[in-house]
Amino acid sequence: MSDESATNPIDQINAAMGDAISAQEAGNFAVAERRARTAWMLIASLPDSELRDERLRWKPESIEPIVKELAKRAQVSGSSSDQSHGAVFRQVDIEYQRG
Repeated sequence: MSDESATNPIDQINAAMGDAISAQEAGNFAVAERRARTAWMLIASLPDSELRDERLRWKPESIEPIVKELAKRAQVSGSSSDQSHGAVFRQVDIEYQRG
């Protein structure tokens, strides 16, 4: 990753959500929640004009509900509940479909 992409908020959002997807698919909801929350906070700090950047892969309005659901899942992930395992969201559901 170049120095520019490491500091570019759009690239940071994309990376954080990619990490969140990987973590939740592995059943690590605490890590997934932290990474999705990072993306959500970065989105909140950007002006609306930057949220229209073509490089942004995620629908900003989809991230907050994901953070909330992952936080709930992280709280029960230590239990044997079936709800504590498996994917909460799929990448295709929250990515922009441009074109």
